[in-house]
Amino acid sequence: MLKHWWKILSVLIILYVLTVGLLVPLSPGITSVSPQTLPGGNPARLLLVGYNSHFQRAQNNRVWLKLSESGDSTENGQTFLIQGTEIRVQNDRSMTVGFDVPAHFPGDKTIRSASVIIDNEIDGTSVYPGAVFIKQAITNKSAAAFWTKVRMDDLHNRSFMTFPFRNILSETIRNTYFHVPMMFAMVFQFNASVINSKR
Repeated sequence: MLKHWWKILSVLIILYVLTVGLLVPLSPGITSVSPQTLPGGNPARLLLVGYNSHFQRAQNNRVWLKLSESGDSTENGQTFLIQGTEIRVQNDRSMTVGFDVPAHFPGDKTIRSASVIIDNEIDGTSVYPGAVFIKQAITNKSAAAFWTKVRMDDLHNRSFMTFPFRNILSETIRNTYFHVPMMFAMVFQFNASVINSKR
């Protein structure tokens, strides 16, 4: 039996991969944000739907809108963002958040995309990149101060093992747990075949 140790080991590895790959949960994330367009200079309310989230159980939900277009989201190391107010949690997976969207934003564009960021002590930090578009009729390069009244400090981290959550992948991200090792195994098998074929 010791002579076939590698067969026993391979069965144990397969069992481990199946167990961990299918049972480890995904990190909390944001699956949808509505509406997807906000008017500038007006109060707005967003409905946020989470995945594996615990909004109702968390004591301190914080939400931000962060301008997310490349090259314009920061200036002199300053991030352009506003914090949500009037957070109303409906259940562990959904909440509505009010925002006082400034009438101007930095730069010279009239439409900007913004990411939604949620943070609490149970779920850690979740990000939905480019979740909403903000339309503004007036631009003002000196308006950055309206987007920098708050800071994103003391963000929480999750301490246990999870799969990373990606909006476009959701549960299918588990494929990477199987696909990447299989790719390496196939490369090794191919190299072994090439080497042994010359003998």
